[in-house]
Amino acid sequence: MKFKDSFFHTRENVNKKPLVITRPIFLGFNYYSIFFILWLFLRFIKVILFKSQFRNLLQSGHSAVFDSLKRGSKKRLDFNFWGKLPARQTVVVISSELAALQMNYFKKKGFIERLYLGPNIDWDFFKNSLPYTSGIIVPSLEASTGVKCVSYENYKKTFIWPAGVDTEYWKKTNTTKKNNNILIYYKEEKGPLMDKNTIKNKLSKLKLNIKFIEYGSYSFNEYKKQLDNVKFALFLSREETQGIAFFEAWSMNVFTYVWHYEVKSYKGLDYVGSPCPYLNQALGKYVNSFENLIQSIKNKEYCDKKVSPRKWVLKNATDEKTVTNLIKLIS
Repeated sequence: MKFKDSFFHTRENVNKKPLVITRPIFLGFNYYSIFFILWLFLRFIKVILFKSQFRNLLQSGHSAVFDSLKRGSKKRLDFNFWGKLPARQTVVVISSELAALQMNYFKKKGFIERLYLGPNIDWDFFKNSLPYTSGIIVPSLEASTGVKCVSYENYKKTFIWPAGVDTEYWKKTNTTKKNNNILIYYKEEKGPLMDKNTIKNKLSKLKLNIKFIEYGSYSFNEYKKQLDNVKFALFLSREETQGIAFFEAWSMNVFTYVWHYEVKSYKGLDYVGSPCPYLNQALGKYVNSFENLIQSIKNKEYCDKKVSPRKWVLKNATDEKTVTNLIKLIS
């Protein structure tokens, strides 16, 4: 088969290395690039409105996922092409609905053999019929139910793939746990949480040095510094599809208490979510009352022999291992 357009190679020269993209591809000043031009215009408006830095203009989606793929790739993946799109065996659009539409068009025309979408595309997009999409990537089982609540047909195409973390960066340097510091991760993005003063008052008898860190208001270095000097952490977030901040804490070998919130709906539809999809006894514990939390702290459950957060991450969630898992899934 010969490709109809000069921007593409013939199928005989199809590139078997998966291409990962976070935005539409610019293919010159022609109708193929309308997706890119529209995307760039919308990005420009967003940078202006939110007073973001212009260096963020060409960034899209969850940067932690894209960065993890780049670190773990070891030349096994290609990323965000400019000017020319070789015929591809596999393309993965991890974010940008416009990029997903552009690649669906090219898949329909036969320029792509397999097309995968996700994990950072809004579930509402999957209300659409996507007959040319080979698979939909979601970061957890809970996230797959989000797709299910908008389209059962697309739900049948989902498979689970969580992103990894940089375990060399997220590594503890202060190995002592003799301090009384605890970190409370506070994320109000998906609903109101209990008042910070209430939390302090309830835990005051334990004489802990409580530090708060709020989602969206810290740098990696600040978060790492806090994790490096705590006995354990308490996370308050109503719902996560993966929870990369958890993975970073676990890589720092920090036991995490997670306040258990029930998530049963998504924009009025039935959806079973989770505050921490990957929590297990090696990583932390759910709590749903201060009595439960205080008793666990007094019993020093965060020091239990079964607790080994970093060991779990090294086995399951390094950048290189998660890229290997992705390549196996899409192959």
